[in-house]
Amino acid sequence: SISALNAYLRDPYRYYLAYVLRLRELNDRAEELDGADFGSLAHDVFSRFARGPCAHSRRAPEINAFLQQTLWQLAEIRYGSDRSAPVQLQLIQLSRRLESFAYQQAAETLNGWFICPEGTELPIRASLPGMSDLVLTARFDRVDRHQSGRLRVLDYKTGDAGKTPEQVHRVRRRGEVRWQNLQLPLYRLMAQAQFQQPVDVGFFNLPRRLGDVRVYQAEWS
Repeated sequence: SISALNAYLRDPYRYYLAYVLRLRELNDRAEELDGADFGSLAHDVFSRFARGPCAHSRRAPEINAFLQQTLWQLAEIRYGSDRSAPVQLQLIQLSRRLESFAYQQAAETLNGWFICPEGTELPIRASLPGMSDLVLTARFDRVDRHQSGRLRVLDYKTGDAGKTPEQVHRVRRRGEVRWQNLQLPLYRLMAQAQFQQPVDVGFFNLPRRLGDVRVYQAEWS
């Protein structure tokens, strides 16, 4: 999987522990959402939005109303009505990010980008040119089609920092720029093999700083 490749790039030893020995971290943080829970809930909201009646709306209030209703419905199912104070606070934080997302999503639609419902949470398997024995697997969060016919694959990022594709994928060490993550470059190759046309890739960031909620397309060739 793409996540396994990236784990190996970050630290081969930790990759071995997680993907070969399959060790898992234990914790006692059940009273609050960790990063994975927070991101999973957001992804579930976006998945329902992409397949819902407002996916192509140009009106931010309409989009936000759908997102808010979906968020609190899912929260009720997952965490019940008697939620802990930390969980409730995190849900309110996510609600604010979703409101900012609604305005950015409306702007993307006005700019000619439309979500492909069939490309939501899309599982992909592909081999790279010249490497037929290596099968890569991934799941695209979202595929958009522009009114001009162009395609792009977006990955939702809910981390607080809101890093750009460049910050996530490359690092400068000893004066040299090196790749430390291969997600979007491999997404591009896999998507082009799947759709048989050039494809743009990027992040739809939902960080803590609401002014930075936006789409960041990768600029690499």
